[in-house]
Amino acid sequence: MTIDGQPAVQAALSHGAAPLRGGEAPLRRSLASLPVPWVLTLAVTSVCALATIPLVLVSVRQVTEQFVGEWIFVTFTPGFAVAGWWLLSRRPGMWTGRLYLVAGLTTAVTGLAAGIAGVAYPDHGALVAWSMWVVSWLWLVHDSVITVVVVLFPRRVPRGRLDRLLIGIVAVSTGVSMLAAALRPGLIVTTPDNPGGAPVSTPNPVGIPGLKGIVNSIGGSYLVLGLALNVVILGLIATRWWRASGIERRQYRWVFLLSVGSSLVLPLVVVFPVWIGPFVAVTTTFAFQMLVVVAILKWDVYEAGVVLRRSALAAALLAVALGVYGAVVVVTAVAVGGFGPLPATVGAMVAVFAFGPLSLVVRRRVSRLFYGRRDDPYSVLASVGRGQAEASDADDALDRLLASICAELRLPGAAVRAADGDVLALVGDADLPAADRLELRHLGERVGTLQIAARRGTDGLTEADRPLLNSLADAIAAVVAARRAADHLQVARDRLLIAQDEERSRYQRDLHDGLGPRLTSVVFKLDAISNHLNAGRPDTARVLADDARAELRDGVDEIRTYINQLGDQVVAASGLRDALLGRIASLTSARPVDMRVTIGDLGALSAAIESAVLAVACEAVTNVLRHTAARTCCVELRRDRDLLLTISDDGGGLGSGFTPGVGVGSMRHRIERLGGRFDIASGDGGATVSCLVPVS
Repeated sequence: MTIDGQPAVQAALSHGAAPLRGGEAPLRRSLASLPVPWVLTLAVTSVCALATIPLVLVSVRQVTEQFVGEWIFVTFTPGFAVAGWWLLSRRPGMWTGRLYLVAGLTTAVTGLAAGIAGVAYPDHGALVAWSMWVVSWLWLVHDSVITVVVVLFPRRVPRGRLDRLLIGIVAVSTGVSMLAAALRPGLIVTTPDNPGGAPVSTPNPVGIPGLKGIVNSIGGSYLVLGLALNVVILGLIATRWWRASGIERRQYRWVFLLSVGSSLVLPLVVVFPVWIGPFVAVTTTFAFQMLVVVAILKWDVYEAGVVLRRSALAAALLAVALGVYGAVVVVTAVAVGGFGPLPATVGAMVAVFAFGPLSLVVRRRVSRLFYGRRDDPYSVLASVGRGQAEASDADDALDRLLASICAELRLPGAAVRAADGDVLALVGDADLPAADRLELRHLGERVGTLQIAARRGTDGLTEADRPLLNSLADAIAAVVAARRAADHLQVARDRLLIAQDEERSRYQRDLHDGLGPRLTSVVFKLDAISNHLNAGRPDTARVLADDARAELRDGVDEIRTYINQLGDQVVAASGLRDALLGRIASLTSARPVDMRVTIGDLGALSAAIESAVLAVACEAVTNVLRHTAARTCCVELRRDRDLLLTISDDGGGLGSGFTPGVGVGSMRHRIERLGGRFDIASGDGGATVSCLVPVS
């Protein structure tokens, strides 16, 4: 994996950081996750909402005595539809998502019916009457949905009998009120703020005169019951907030504050100017729906730091929306020659439908302010790659990697720990709690841990952080592995130098303690021979000459052994098999022993392996001849998947007081330097040296 390589980029983008995943757009993927009925609901909702726009534009340009303003319900549609779609795509089967989609459909149909009535008025009285009749009772659905959602929050389904009772009361009261509105005699009354009838003063085509008193009582009771239910539900949410703990407690706190805020804002709508009040109501409802979904999905919207970030986002979005609204109102007013319902209506519609695209731009800017460039993984990976390219060594590369990650993602601190827990690199505030520990693996092996400090005011990383950090963890793991390899190489170099010094010291001791005294003895004997010859004692001189000859022969054999151990020219000339047989024959010439040598098909081996195996085998055989009374010595060299060397003898074993010397340490080092294993086993029958050397 490379920092700027394609696999890393694809991994960083695979969980939503990029517009594509697996060749499929997120919109198509999220729609595919919804059941067909809800996809059809979204489709019908979108058609109705879009069809309302031209109808409203035509109606506002008509010069009539009355203006049908109930089309404003369609502006609630985006909030309900987007919230329901978003929630159902991530929490399939959740009642809240389904209810939001139903509310979105009803507001879209209500707005479409009002738009039709506005275009049909006053020439087509029957069409106006039936359209306004639909508006008069259908608008009640979305209002009850908001209440039910608060009761359900944050569960998929009702949690108990109390929830079912409250939902049942809301459903029954809403159904009765819808029936009463549909059957009200006289003029059609669309909303409670128009008790004298709809703006177009249309009679109800299905009104029943005898139900007038009952209908009026139901209407008043519905308002009182709705107010009482809101108070009870707020108390229920406050109680659950008080009793809950952990994330659920934060969720309830958030939705309680949202509910209280909405309850305080909505009454103020009536005091705003006519062109401002609807816009404030729509904006407040949209924000409530979206933030409820966010809280249900358990995003980090709870602590003070996060509230600050969300507040900054909300303020920016509100400023953009008001700016668009104000600009459109002014331009429209200039075009038509004055302020009034038409500029306010056009401004509200443009602001609502432009809110989505503009919110993406604002959200991206606010996200960059608080979360860095996590939504632009290509830039982050390129920055990290440049830092690695400029690093002088592995330690510097780790420091640069962590510094780039913290800077690019606005993280307060990060650390890399080795597999044994040692801190390899540390950047930023190490005292902050660890939000996450990502395992670092390289070539299937765990090499350490990446520790990321949580942003202040949050419990941990968000889902948007993880894909990119997982890809960066691969790059960090490669650097940690390279650092570890460099450390191992340095240790191997140090061990090699130590082994060379120890081997040189051993040869020095052996020459001093073995060959040196032997040659000194020969010199003394030669002096004695000369003295005996001068004194006329040739027989004595002859005996001393024989002794000197024997010692010189032993000295020659010892020198030959040293030469065999130091040089590997024979290996290069004749191959490992012939070199090993020749060395063993040379070593056993001075002391006959039953040598049993078995050498299999070795294939092609590197010079390093041949040299090490020859040196170890000769050292082991020399130890058998020098330090044991073995009568038999077996040497086996064969190649399976790895190269296996075994030297065994019947010399009685190493004994309980055996301590490995320089020779054993040298053999072990030669084998382990090649990545192999070296073992010595001892028993009553003898000792066995086993070596395994990987050849791949």
